[in-house]
Amino acid sequence: MASEAIPVIYIDSVGHSGSTLLNLLIGGHPQVFSVGDFQLDNPKTMQRPCLCGATPFYTCPVWSSVDQILKDSAGLSLQNVGLNVSDRDEFRQHNLSIFKTIQDVTSRKYILESSKDIARCLRLAKEPDLFRVYPIFLKRYLPGVAASYKKKKRNLWDIYFHYNVRCFYHYKYRQFAACLVEYEDLCQAPVEIMRQIMRSTGLDFFDSQLKWDPLTRHNIGGNHMRLNRNNDIVPDNTWESLLTPGEKVCASIFGLPGTWIFRLARYLKK
Repeated sequence: MASEAIPVIYIDSVGHSGSTLLNLLIGGHPQVFSVGDFQLDNPKTMQRPCLCGATPFYTCPVWSSVDQILKDSAGLSLQNVGLNVSDRDEFRQHNLSIFKTIQDVTSRKYILESSKDIARCLRLAKEPDLFRVYPIFLKRYLPGVAASYKKKKRNLWDIYFHYNVRCFYHYKYRQFAACLVEYEDLCQAPVEIMRQIMRSTGLDFFDSQLKWDPLTRHNIGGNHMRLNRNNDIVPDNTWESLLTPGEKVCASIFGLPGTWIFRLARYLKK
């Protein structure tokens, strides 16, 4: 008898759209284990700390157990597993091996990933015999995204373009999505939005998901918010002071096409 497909909740968005917050909230469910930003083919990822504090992440007890079992059972390791390898058979084998190992080590049924790679999300979704994927498409008001990129001295015109392209993809692949969410709605009504999200993945919502202790988590990557033990959910409106008046106008205007098409996708999805 074929084994049951592994449920994978996948958060997709442009960077700095609130995926860390959403990851913390979904990852608080007792049946969910969050791997965080699961880009193991990136050398920088391999040097990142685990949310529990272990540095690099694979030295923590959970990830070191995953690594050892991978070596023993599949001849793989966290250093050489090909999560995005081009060959389909290897892609299936490597992702199945690591997800199944994580399930066995953590005793959690659902895997939560927030790598924000829509191509990877769709590849997983196209293997329904192995993975039952629940894509969560997340969007934030463009001025908020732009402010985060400005702090990193990134080109704002690039993010204007990529923001609208990503929203177009969310529209195009809306039928794959379990849920389409706006960051501002999540911050304003976290209980209501989290109930919708969890329902879309076949899980119940627990009030305890709104409280998180980073030391009990094992996420990889994410922004500084993941280390915050203050559980207040408030929108990050620092863009109001970080952007110049001209930048606010540009971001607001250039964000309109993406916002409209994202909301159309959400409407058609209902």
